[in-house]
Amino acid sequence: STWGNIFFINMDTNKNESCYFVEKSKTQMEKIKGIGLCIAKRDICKGEIILIEEPLCLIQHASYTKHKLPESSSSEWHLTLELLKIGKRKKWAKNFIHKINPMNGEPEEIIQKIIEEVPAGCSEEDVKLIYRAVCCNAFSWQTTVLNIDVGIAFYEKAAMFNHSCSPNCLSIRTNGIMRIYATQTITKGTELCHSYVDLFWLLGSRIQRQNYIPFECFCDKCVNETENDEKTLLSLSFPPNHANTELGQKVGKFKINGVIGNNKSILNSGDEMFSSNITFFLEHPIAFIEVFIPYFNSFWQSFPNPPQIKYISDLTWLYYISIQKLSELSYHINNKQIFNHLFGVSSILLYLFQGHLYSTVSKLFIKGLINLKEIYGENFVDLSLNEDLSFISYFSQTVKYPKFKLFSEIIENTKKNKDLNNLIQISSLKIDHCSEISCLKLENQNNTQFLRCSKCKRVKYCSQEHQVKHWSIHKHFCMFT
Repeated sequence: STWGNIFFINMDTNKNESCYFVEKSKTQMEKIKGIGLCIAKRDICKGEIILIEEPLCLIQHASYTKHKLPESSSSEWHLTLELLKIGKRKKWAKNFIHKINPMNGEPEEIIQKIIEEVPAGCSEEDVKLIYRAVCCNAFSWQTTVLNIDVGIAFYEKAAMFNHSCSPNCLSIRTNGIMRIYATQTITKGTELCHSYVDLFWLLGSRIQRQNYIPFECFCDKCVNETENDEKTLLSLSFPPNHANTELGQKVGKFKINGVIGNNKSILNSGDEMFSSNITFFLEHPIAFIEVFIPYFNSFWQSFPNPPQIKYISDLTWLYYISIQKLSELSYHINNKQIFNHLFGVSSILLYLFQGHLYSTVSKLFIKGLINLKEIYGENFVDLSLNEDLSFISYFSQTVKYPKFKLFSEIIENTKKNKDLNNLIQISSLKIDHCSEISCLKLENQNNTQFLRCSKCKRVKYCSQEHQVKHWSIHKHFCMFT
């Protein structure tokens, strides 16, 4: 049975709807979780925008303080409260819940606080069902490149797309607006799927991916993943016995801080974890990504009072290398467009923190932008990077990380140039800054010759003092950069 056409906007014309929603039969329900399928109504071209949708409800993390909920309340509980305030109840929630299990285990303190805050009144069952709908269907609002967590939102139409670990569509949220793109040519009658989780979590084995998906996934990739595929991916992760090792104990401390600690404790335990284990993480890229992403998020969340940058700058190198290594070892397992997206994002991060050092990073940065434009179209820079730029501008003004300004300048140049290939030469002009993160001195500024690292020949310093200061970090990266 058809629920009718959903409100889909096509970039070329508002009349040419691209898909429709079909309710699943009971037989399909057993195999595929969810309440329906979004089917291509016609052939869809690669790069075409399938959906543009404003959120039904959105809340920024900074707004949580207006709620009288316990500090331990998750983003999902705050969004649940906002949905109840705009009149959503259990009847609405059931449209987004495949199976209603016995309702046990929800924290009664939070539920009662929510009931007290809803002016129109609601029942305990309303709260629980809305919360379940949120847990399975809400999306985090994160900037596309820097992955800065801004808030959480509910999109009614995007929620009708099923999840796949090898999706034929990718979604981004820019300024709170959901946009879903076709990442390949899709023929009429094909189901349209995107990922419910951040793309870097899709690189691991099925067992690992399941940790980030709030239901059992039966997509084609999960069903068809072979033992050899799983073995390959697990070999790039933390080994089974790592919890008993010295590194395993440091990883455990880092993850515990991620749950109960603050940003400072997360970053400090992260520094301790990375400090003497770079070789291990080079050989286990999935393990590195698993711990780097929360470490990196805590770095952004610590503004406007972040701790001194230690490993973050050089770890962006390791992030880029990890994506590259995963592409080489598991390209046949993972989705090509996911790698293109992650290559683009990791190269821009690399440029942000390392672009002042030498020209190769600038070339990677432009190629990364080209990758992202191939996926998301010509307007990608204006749509997505403007949001990231606003954060960079804020960071460079509120703290003394002036090299962020270099990133802003090159992005502004990028926006003025339609042909990104022409920018490669422009952006590759060597900027000879001192490599110590807080120093802005330029080589040849006063006819001075900077000291160069005698091992890697890559980094330069305005003084021996700055070289010694940076060595505690650079020594872990000197061997492979």
